[in-house]
Amino acid sequence: MELNEGGVPFDSVIAGIGKYAARQGHGDFSGEARTNGYHTVLDALACLLEALAFPDFVRRLGDPLGQRIICPHGVPIPGTSLRLDVRSAAIQIANGIRHTDRNDTYLKQEYGHPSDCHGAFWALGYHQSNKGRVFGHLVTMRDLIDDCIASTEIQGTLQESNPVKLRGIDHPYLLGPAVAARAAARLGGNSYHAAVAASHAFNILRLRAHRHGKCTSPRKSWSASEQVGLSLDYAIDAVLRGEPGLPTVLTEPQWGFNATVYRLAADRLAPGMENEIVLPRELGSTVMENILFKPRPAEYHAQTMIEAILAMRERLIAAIGGDFGKIAAIRVSTHSDFARILYKPDVKLTNYAARDHDGPYMAAATIIAGDLRAEHYTDEWAGANDDVIGALRAKTTVTVEPSYDDMYGVDGAVPNKVVIDIKGGPSLTEERLYPLGSRRMREQCFPVLLANFERAVRAHPRFRPGQVTDILRLCLNRPQFEATPVDQVLELFATAA
Repeated sequence: MELNEGGVPFDSVIAGIGKYAARQGHGDFSGEARTNGYHTVLDALACLLEALAFPDFVRRLGDPLGQRIICPHGVPIPGTSLRLDVRSAAIQIANGIRHTDRNDTYLKQEYGHPSDCHGAFWALGYHQSNKGRVFGHLVTMRDLIDDCIASTEIQGTLQESNPVKLRGIDHPYLLGPAVAARAAARLGGNSYHAAVAASHAFNILRLRAHRHGKCTSPRKSWSASEQVGLSLDYAIDAVLRGEPGLPTVLTEPQWGFNATVYRLAADRLAPGMENEIVLPRELGSTVMENILFKPRPAEYHAQTMIEAILAMRERLIAAIGGDFGKIAAIRVSTHSDFARILYKPDVKLTNYAARDHDGPYMAAATIIAGDLRAEHYTDEWAGANDDVIGALRAKTTVTVEPSYDDMYGVDGAVPNKVVIDIKGGPSLTEERLYPLGSRRMREQCFPVLLANFERAVRAHPRFRPGQVTDILRLCLNRPQFEATPVDQVLELFATAA
């Protein structure tokens, strides 16, 4: 069936997204994708609970104008007493998941974070389950996981051949049509409604200045959640308000995306790259099968560097006797993406957002603390260790190893080698090719993710002891968890005012 708006066919990319988003159900995804999907949901919840310890996130939950609509029967924000309308809840849940930069990722020609979409489906799932109790139509956690797999598949597949960053566009741009299309389907829309919603999401551009240079700022933690809110609006407009679509928003000769954005920035492309938005393959569940988890809050290209340092740290401390001044040099051999994104020796690190995208800072923090957690990027921790961090950063060099570029991305490889030279002593060397969060390391990774989740639940100061027990009993029992309606699960995470 051809999808069209007033007789004008939708662009093939948008039509493909619309048809996929509306048809996917329980039987359409692999067992591997569903297992990964379960773990992404718990891992994302852990990220949100961890974010509640940070004032920068909590202040975004606030309402400085005093005009937010607080709904007595609204969507609970996990770990808080807040209950918000569906749109506000989707934004704040997505914001919390992304805040510490520990949620999962998918690295292709473009980067992105699959669980950025979760806020939309938690909020919609709660609303529809709550409302559906009257009619007997409940949205279960199995449904929510399916929504996340489908949205992730659209976003990730777009990432495979559309490096929008090379045009100065922020990667949540590709999150938009993925959330909009699947949210339209969750609202009861068909493939036409999903295509309409996706077309409007493609019409909004997002710069990425907030990720670079002097503009690096906390906005990178909430850019995706802002996109989630807009995408939910487009889904509601398409399904419930009858808004027509923008059928040729990508291919319109003078005013479409390809003409006004992609082709004008063609000089930034590597040979062989497309100069138009494409959907490179059939949509299924490939992205969730290959999702990359981040057991520690660091940009994914640095995960193996951190793991290498942790593998040698006990030997390092013994060799230097706890005196970090005895470290003569830290040499990181890496791939080009690490060097481009995470090596900025001349930039002063003035906030969390700058620190968590600086490889030498991550190396220094891991050496000092013996681990890497979100609190190690805060002003307080960085200030207390400023002299040592500054000295170690100054001693760190980053060099691109061509063979690592060849290996990068193959079977999830993100290779790094760390050599630490000690004054008057030996040099310690560790190499890691595949991070713990990669596909080939699932058996080792899943227990770490579940331990992170349990630790986040137990550490949350506003959960009652009995509440902690109830949360862990349900969430760590996968069959029971997936059969439970979404509203019941979110109610478990709500706290008293």
